[in-house]
Amino acid sequence: MRVLAVVACLLFVSFNADADRLEGDAIKHARDRLKEVKKAWPGYTKAEKLPLLNELSALNENSVGDFLLDCVAKEADADTASEAARALARHGNKSDAAALIKAFNAAKEPARKAACLRWLGKFGEDAPDAQLLQVALGADAWGEAAVLALDDTRAEKSAGWLDKVATDSKSPESRCAACACLITRGDMNGVRGLSNLDTLERVAQAANAAAGGPLEADAVERLIDFAKRGQKFPAGVRPHNFAALLGRLQNRDAHQKLVDAAAELSKSVEVEVSWWLIGWCNAKTALRVAKPGLEDEDKDRKISGLRYLQNAPEPLKGDDLLEATKMVGPFVASTDVELSTHAMLACAACGITGDTFDGTIKDWARSDKPLLRSAAMLAIARAARGGHAALCVEALSDKHWYVVSSALEALRVLRPPAGLTAILDVAKREQGGRIWAESIALLRDLTAQDFGDDLAKWDEWITKNASTYKPEPGKLKTLRGVAVTRVKAATSARFFNLEFESENVEFTLDRSISMIDPMRREPGRPDFAVRKADILKRRAEVKRMMKDGFLPRFHAACVELAACLEHKEQRTRFGITLFNTELETYSDKRTVNGPTERKAAVNWMLSSEVKGGTDIQRALLAVIEKGEADTILLLSDGEPLSLGIIEQIQRANVFRRVDIHIVNLAKAPSSRGYLQVVAQGAAGKLVDAEPK
Repeated sequence: MRVLAVVACLLFVSFNADADRLEGDAIKHARDRLKEVKKAWPGYTKAEKLPLLNELSALNENSVGDFLLDCVAKEADADTASEAARALARHGNKSDAAALIKAFNAAKEPARKAACLRWLGKFGEDAPDAQLLQVALGADAWGEAAVLALDDTRAEKSAGWLDKVATDSKSPESRCAACACLITRGDMNGVRGLSNLDTLERVAQAANAAAGGPLEADAVERLIDFAKRGQKFPAGVRPHNFAALLGRLQNRDAHQKLVDAAAELSKSVEVEVSWWLIGWCNAKTALRVAKPGLEDEDKDRKISGLRYLQNAPEPLKGDDLLEATKMVGPFVASTDVELSTHAMLACAACGITGDTFDGTIKDWARSDKPLLRSAAMLAIARAARGGHAALCVEALSDKHWYVVSSALEALRVLRPPAGLTAILDVAKREQGGRIWAESIALLRDLTAQDFGDDLAKWDEWITKNASTYKPEPGKLKTLRGVAVTRVKAATSARFFNLEFESENVEFTLDRSISMIDPMRREPGRPDFAVRKADILKRRAEVKRMMKDGFLPRFHAACVELAACLEHKEQRTRFGITLFNTELETYSDKRTVNGPTERKAAVNWMLSSEVKGGTDIQRALLAVIEKGEADTILLLSDGEPLSLGIIEQIQRANVFRRVDIHIVNLAKAPSSRGYLQVVAQGAAGKLVDAEPK
């Protein structure tokens, strides 16, 4: 009750400056709360201390500040000390900035020195910028923390400070961080600073901040300069930062620059660039790139050639079109469904769309193979064949969700004047979940109206405007992942703070040996402590695996899965796939989300053995190829991955269209980068399980 009283007193208080210090009864409540915390502090675990520090960050009172400063200087764990410094910085008191500098000077361990510096930028105009700049220009390991603090100040001069660090710092880590900060701000000086870095991998790490942004093509130019020189890697080591960045590039000019320079790039990056060309490149199509694969006897190499052609930004012309027709056309008639469907999509992209193409579309649209029906819809969309709109409307009643998804996508491209009622019927039939969301997104895009999840209003509008309706110009590039406006109550279901629009989900969870490692942060779920206690009650042996009060990663996942499903509709169907180098599934059938079924599923997880290595590719392919779940929630540390592995996942998912959302446990920037590539290629989102 005392905590609630403190919160009530603080509802209208901000905590960013000396002027916002507590007054009156709020001071007494803050001091009383601090006494409680200090009394129990020695017995708390790290897992208990971190949320308490966050609570204290909202109590801007002198004695609270003194306690936080004491934690910065004396906490045995440097990570906890850093959280105490962040809490102190949130108070915004000028004297605390000076006290943190004093603590920095007194600290001996590098991690504690970094903790003292990291949050000083939050003091704004009171931040000790001269001292931070001096540290950032040096060679010490804590220089990177000073760079991030300088960036946090957002002072008018901060861009100049960061530029100086990017150019003159003795620490390559600090130069890299400064470049990334500037690029994130959209400052071209960050791109210029890339030239001052020492390795290709470091350039790629900093340039990652440009991916998808206005400086992407400029950053790629600097990246190319380093890729031409190459870098010698130890045996078994690949340029993973470089590869992960390639997979996230979205600017066509950036793609063209890479293609134009490809012949001059070092052989040390040849593997990564080759896979990028196959699965991601949307620069001007050169048939000579696809030809070796198309002429090879190996099916996978043929599909690699077809995958390159699928990304063609515009149809081929002249001799290239004639040659592509001769090479690709025959594959469409193959009895191998994988080969024929990829060939069909390549034909659509390249403009190989004559009578034979249209005839195949009609045959496949009514095939007994759902993969062919989906491929027909996507080929219609890719070639924008408006004459097949009726087939797309007909496919909206297909019993396979991914065929319906492909048909909706085709209607987004074709934009026929008829079909609104059929699209609304999909939303009425589904009532919720991913296909429901895609149908509403299409209605919104076609009509420029937004009634969100109010189907009655959609019905009323369509009936009223049926005779005068004309499709509006489209704004969406895809229907996948588009948020629906919620008029009615929204679901609060989250998995590690990841929101998703699906009622047909597969939890695909890493259970390799690294999942025994304890969490470094607990999920922000309000009732997590209660749920954690329940896990320990049901499985007492888990307590022996805990460290600093944190559950092992795998058992935290059990908590999150149970909580997520409890907040989903009971009509939700789910599955669970656990993977290391082998796979284990909870059931051969989709499980209905009832209380008994949920409890049984979590008990099954808790009885599973956590061991072995990791094979993400095998796990994702197994779920995708089943074609049952429309959404995967992947929990993993992203190792091992490469562009080659990700391309195998992507090509299997072209016609099944499973959305892949990822809860990241990776520490290495490249591993997280690869997981971002997986999510980006499957209309997914990525969240960190242990955000700092």
